[in-house]
Amino acid sequence: MIQIKNNSAFVKSLDQIAVFTDECNIHFNDEGIKILAFDNAQIIYLEYFLSKDGIGGEIPSAVFGINITEFNKILSKINSQDLLYLDIKDNCLDLIIKGQYSRSFSFPQKIVDEKKLDVYTDDYPINFQIEGDILKDIFISARVVSDAILFDCKDKELAISSEGIYGRYKTKISANTKAPVKAKFSSIHLSNMLKNASLDTKIDVKLSPRHPFYISYSIGNNNLRFFLAHMFI
Repeated sequence: MIQIKNNSAFVKSLDQIAVFTDECNIHFNDEGIKILAFDNAQIIYLEYFLSKDGIGGEIPSAVFGINITEFNKILSKINSQDLLYLDIKDNCLDLIIKGQYSRSFSFPQKIVDEKKLDVYTDDYPINFQIEGDILKDIFISARVVSDAILFDCKDKELAISSEGIYGRYKTKISANTKAPVKAKFSSIHLSNMLKNASLDTKIDVKLSPRHPFYISYSIGNNNLRFFLAHMFI
């Protein structure tokens, strides 16, 4: 049995994952806990990692398929004062909560087909770091007028715009650029990727005309990476 030391960050992280997928495999090993998954529409790929430093006890080597939607419903009932434990068995995963009163839930093992996306994150001509509150506001504002965001980067300046029947939104930010890039992505998916990102967190963003949109940030000691497919311009 292992303990999740920062249960609040763990709960927020898995809630973030549950936005995009119903089922996934949870990988347990001596390095920590890892999740790799595509969204239900196969246009978003996500990676989650919690290192062994955030886990108490000896971590078993196991891969457990789970319905993360149902798992997340139980996690949402945990408060910050509770202690959270996971017990991995042959055909079930026990979630144990100890607080004002103790309770446990058992989740059956599911067979989940898992695919991995190989992306070389060094091969991006544009990369920058931005505060969570700013990027959240950009994506939410763009989503008000359109379901697509256009990124047009040149001369170390990234123009971000969206246009639809409800009007037009545009802004500019500084970015490290190796080559001009023009690309369009879903404003809905981009804003959903930051659902549980705190306002003061630093978010790493990478853009390429050939690779998916890249977003990476942490919730406590939980690390999340998202890759979003292009839309046609």
